[in-house]
Amino acid sequence: MAAVSSKVSKQGAVARSIEVSVGAEDVEAERRRLYAGLRGRVRVDGFRKGKAPDEVLRRRYGEQVDADVVQRLVEKACGEVLAAEKLDALIVHAIGSVL
Repeated sequence: MAAVSSKVSKQGAVARSIEVSVGAEDVEAERRRLYAGLRGRVRVDGFRKGKAPDEVLRRRYGEQVDADVVQRLVEKACGEVLAAEKLDALIVHAIGSVL
């Protein structure tokens, strides 16, 4: 991940809040990677297996792919922040706003 910025703030005696920002190029690279994997696994009428264009996949699976992109990038970025700050996560409580 190239462009990740983060901010860790205390929320109590043991709770911490982590805010991460991931660069647009990283989001787009992850999205392309997920569509490439999806393309090889799904069958779309009118196209040979593995040959459906991104636009067709985006219409059918775009919402799920975007959710997967957010989940994967948040997990990866938070893992990097936790390691850098030497923190141990017991649970991930919530993912706030995604822009």
